[in-house]
Amino acid sequence: MNSPGNDQTSVDKLVAAMGLKSSEFEARKDFAQFTDEDARILKEIAPTVRARRNWIVDQFYENITKHPDLLKLIDDAGSNMDALKDSQKVYLDDLVSGNYDNDYMERRIRIGAVHCRIGLGPRWYLGSYAVYFNLISSLIHEHFRFRSGKRLKAIQALNSILLIDAQIAIETYIHSLVYSISVTIEEISGSVSMQATGASEQAAAVTQTSASLAEIKETTSQTLDKATSLSEAAERTQMEGAEGIEGVSESIDSVRSIRDKVEVISQTIVTLSEQNKRIGEITTVVNNLAQQSKMLAINASIEAAKAGESGKGFAVVAEEVSNLADQSEEATQQVTKILDEIQNATDKAVMATEDGIKQVDHGVDLIQNAGGIMEGLNDVIHNSTLASQQIAASVRQQAIGVDQVATAMDEINDVTQQFLSSATQIKAAVGGLSTEVIKLRDKD
Repeated sequence: MNSPGNDQTSVDKLVAAMGLKSSEFEARKDFAQFTDEDARILKEIAPTVRARRNWIVDQFYENITKHPDLLKLIDDAGSNMDALKDSQKVYLDDLVSGNYDNDYMERRIRIGAVHCRIGLGPRWYLGSYAVYFNLISSLIHEHFRFRSGKRLKAIQALNSILLIDAQIAIETYIHSLVYSISVTIEEISGSVSMQATGASEQAAAVTQTSASLAEIKETTSQTLDKATSLSEAAERTQMEGAEGIEGVSESIDSVRSIRDKVEVISQTIVTLSEQNKRIGEITTVVNNLAQQSKMLAINASIEAAKAGESGKGFAVVAEEVSNLADQSEEATQQVTKILDEIQNATDKAVMATEDGIKQVDHGVDLIQNAGGIMEGLNDVIHNSTLASQQIAASVRQQAIGVDQVATAMDEINDVTQQFLSSATQIKAAVGGLSTEVIKLRDKD
């Protein structure tokens, strides 16, 4: 079955690829026993075929309409029935032209190329030659109704030329198909080579990345250990800081208790000082009384002397009173001396307690300042502890992420290696297929 021709460039490529020269075509005709006499007898029936070619083409396409798959194939190729009928009429004229040279061969090659291009396989076009043989044979019977010998030769000639046409068409179809497959194989081979190269590069990159991840994983593990140690140290420092603050608070309480006791002692000493002063006042009174008693004793002695014998007893009493006054005066002087010493001691004690209270107050201030500093330091330590814990948690999450990435990279590496192996196998298979295609192309 003929179809609209392909471009001349494609035909030239196919002719060159197939190596069908004039001598080759003549050899094919000779092998099929197609002679010059066959060419002449076909040319003899040409007027009858041309006269009935509309009928032949109509019958031919009526048969096509019975096969929806073939109609769809023609429609998908962008052809229409009228154009196809016109091309078939040209083919019929060419078939019985009697001129079977290189141009005729190239037109047959064109038919095979078009069949391949539109996807019309041997199933359909080989059957078409049989349809044409039957239709034209009926015309030959009419043309040579009374000449059986010529009728037989004409039918044989028709059969030979149709078989030669079919042979060239199918060989062209195969060569065209092989050429397309070869191009596809080259593209696949190039693509597989690129993919294999890419896979190799990817495998190398994955390997390098895996090595880097291993280093990162090791570094992350070390960082996690350090962060954990830092967090634990910060927690211990925070606990010790809290204990230190508690100790400072207890120290402040103890110092304040000492201050209270010192104040009590100071008050007691002040009270003793006041009592000592009152004792001194009493001693002064007693001393004054002793002085007065002594003066009275002196006066009494004078009066007793004046009284003579009757005043002796009074003189003795006066003397005793005088002695007692002397003793009282001496005792009060000693008491006064002791009281002065006690007063000096109490004054010093009061001053010492006042200084002690001041020192205690100053110590309380210092301890409170130290406590404030420790509280601030404890806040900093607390924040550092939280930061250390967050760092440890972050590093731990990073370690988990690195493990997951490393696992994913291992999986990618496995897939890449499998793909690389598959690409190598595909490349080898494509190479084998290419060899088989070359054998098929070169096979006579």
